[in-house]
Amino acid sequence: MPHPYKLLLHSSRQQVDFGEIFIPPGLDVPKPRVLPEFKRLAHGLRSSNISILDAKTFYIPNLHYDGAGPDAYFWVGNGSEPNIMGTKVPNEIGSLEPLRGYQGEDIEIQLPGNLTVYDIDWLAVWCVEYRHNFGHVYIPKDLDVPPALGQTKIATTTTTSTVVTQATSKPAIANCKELLRGKLNVMWEVKDDYVHIELVGRIKEEQYMAFGISGSHGHPQMIGADVVVAFYDRRQRRFRAEDYYMSSLSQCDGKQGVCPDERIGGKNDVDMVSGERSHGVTRIKYRRLLQTNEAVNDRAYPLDRQISVIAAIGPLNSQDEANAHSHTGTEVTVDDVQIDFASKNDHTCTDALDSFRYEDGPQPWPAHTIL
Repeated sequence: MPHPYKLLLHSSRQQVDFGEIFIPPGLDVPKPRVLPEFKRLAHGLRSSNISILDAKTFYIPNLHYDGAGPDAYFWVGNGSEPNIMGTKVPNEIGSLEPLRGYQGEDIEIQLPGNLTVYDIDWLAVWCVEYRHNFGHVYIPKDLDVPPALGQTKIATTTTTSTVVTQATSKPAIANCKELLRGKLNVMWEVKDDYVHIELVGRIKEEQYMAFGISGSHGHPQMIGADVVVAFYDRRQRRFRAEDYYMSSLSQCDGKQGVCPDERIGGKNDVDMVSGERSHGVTRIKYRRLLQTNEAVNDRAYPLDRQISVIAAIGPLNSQDEANAHSHTGTEVTVDDVQIDFASKNDHTCTDALDSFRYEDGPQPWPAHTIL
């Protein structure tokens, strides 16, 4: 009969065992679970076998969907069939926008909030407006999958390595331009129909950083500008990136001013990708279509020429919307800054911003050495 393994805490200096635990042979440890493919009901939805990687993560390989559903989402819930009493699940980039089309892509999605696979009976693609199930897969009750520790991610269409060990891992972007000296940099990269942008700002938690296309080519003009306002939402404890249009230099009144597109009849065409904050530096990565369907509120990002851009840092108001910033060169662009978004290696940033430490911030406690 095989002997059990033993895990112990041992002092080699004193030759003393402080404690031990026995690991029995043939221990059945939690592992990913493979499910069938999506049931094929509508809009060309199909996939290969879906896997549950951990208690919150689904891996969906070879996903096909025509994108024609007007209000379709990944959808989870309880009951014998998908129904209206479900919950939206963010897509592979964390967005809750209606699903785009997929052409054989491998993606991962994660259940929101405290929801786990043990709380649901099915995963579906569901149209909320028409209450239509495009296809689903059932979740078995005898699951024994790993806990959601962010260490079970595998390669997808949007990842570059075979194993991703941290949820925050992401490839570096080659293009970088300094917008506000010592305070704000922008990095960008065009992929397919999207421009991927990462803002790196030395800002406070109650501040936003804004970046976008100037209202007039050749100089920084705020009126008529199409910008994205990115910040950390302290109440919701999440990073946000919001699509704005600037019709006048005033606070938004629901019709005019510096307004989120959603407040003036448009939509937020920005997909949030990732965010982090460390040592007073905030990094927020998002993506936006090069050309949206909103001719009034959104400007196209051209790939055949340079275009003037603007940027600013300022305080958030009580509604977590952009408030007025100072008009000095330290918090808003005063010179004409132009970017060619088709660039492949335009890296002129001289300050990575990460080495800075606030002198009036909390001091770390001294390290203790364990002999």
